[in-house]
Amino acid sequence: MFIKQLDGFTAKHQVGSDSCWICTSMMIDNYYRHQDGTTQWNSETDFKTALEAADPNLAANYHKETGKVLNWNGQGSAPTILLFAGRGSNTDDHSVPDFYEIMQAIYDGIPLLSCVGTRRKSNRTPKLSVPNGHWIVIIGARCAQDPGSRPSDDSSMGDPGQFELIVADPDDADGNLQIIPYNSLVYQRNGITAQYWENTSYVDKTV
Repeated sequence: MFIKQLDGFTAKHQVGSDSCWICTSMMIDNYYRHQDGTTQWNSETDFKTALEAADPNLAANYHKETGKVLNWNGQGSAPTILLFAGRGSNTDDHSVPDFYEIMQAIYDGIPLLSCVGTRRKSNRTPKLSVPNGHWIVIIGARCAQDPGSRPSDDSSMGDPGQFELIVADPDDADGNLQIIPYNSLVYQRNGITAQYWENTSYVDKTV
């Protein structure tokens, strides 16, 4: 089994029932801070406090970007918070990219921020506004054989039935990484009701 994974990415467990957007943003920001050798955030509170200190108009600017009120105790937009942390993102034109595209991003050292939801889907059209959505980060991939270099399609990686993703899901109580089968519609963790990919963004080091 060939494994490709982001070096230095640390998974965390979300503090609040709705704080997955804060936790995933913090995890990604910490990943890039690890690359730079700068201090990483120990808690969601530290991360939020730093964002507010850096931008006294954070709430107003968040509302300008999303049209919604910034509520740290409710649901929110992880890509928007990452933008205020200085991390740019680009949304894929599918709710989750093709497997080889995910592998390409991992080769390039880029984490993928995904939102999943309970709304049953029969297509891969991304949906950006997801009530009760849950944010996760794809940080690695596994396949049957070593593609030898950054892959340009799925054919160099063996049996598609063995394609797997390595995911940092902040809902995991122990903060462990999850290994899930790759499915272009369904996100399925062991023992958890199936969810559906809603949107995925490539998160860059800078805006």
